[in-house]
Amino acid sequence: MQGRFTSVDPLMASAKTGDPQTWNRFVFVLNNPLRYVDPDGMQGKDAWSQLTEEEQKIIASKLHRKKKETDQQAFNRIMGEGNATAEQIATKVILTKNLIDSAGGHTNSAVWQEIKTVDGAWVDNKGGGGVILHVNNRDTFLETLKNNGFDVNAKYEAVARQVDGAHPNDSARQITETSLLTGMHLANDDSNDLNKFFVHWDRRSAAFRKSGSWQYSLLPGLERADAGTTHKNPFPATTVWT
Repeated sequence: MQGRFTSVDPLMASAKTGDPQTWNRFVFVLNNPLRYVDPDGMQGKDAWSQLTEEEQKIIASKLHRKKKETDQQAFNRIMGEGNATAEQIATKVILTKNLIDSAGGHTNSAVWQEIKTVDGAWVDNKGGGGVILHVNNRDTFLETLKNNGFDVNAKYEAVARQVDGAHPNDSARQITETSLLTGMHLANDDSNDLNKFFVHWDRRSAAFRKSGSWQYSLLPGLERADAGTTHKNPFPATTVWT
């Protein structure tokens, strides 16, 4: 007769002083079972256990470990940096899943092979965010992206750079079927380290193959501009992943 979410969470170690909600051992997955999964209550704040076994194997080779760190310890440290809350950690994990999906981690694609390390992730207060990574070689990486469905340093990037100084170095956008779809966007905005890329997902892709609607076909110049206006509107990581 009892509801299924009334059992006590046995892992007291998952409690964190900076996140009082975790003190209540009767609250599973931040009291949001439709968004998060923790069947036995043992995951707690462990980012590593929120990945599938396949995803753990895929990301393991991309982790920058400290001395004697295991894969699990390294990933938990990377996802938990900045005293992240349980919900922020869960979002960072989903962003990592997004990266694996979008960059071809499941098939060990040419793009995935060029990624050297996954160094961290960030989130904002609207559920948006992205992943920080290093590549083996900037030039080779950009060429690989270009050969695998990405628009690299397109002419329209120069316009955005002149308007608001966006992406002073390199910018690569996943080419989607229409502008109405979400697209992965990579940029190495740190001029002191051009092998360092910041990855996020644009709500509407500025790199697309065909017009998204008949209205845009009549005014083609507005389509990319309209898509560009959505870039400042954070895109929830969970929406991309699902």
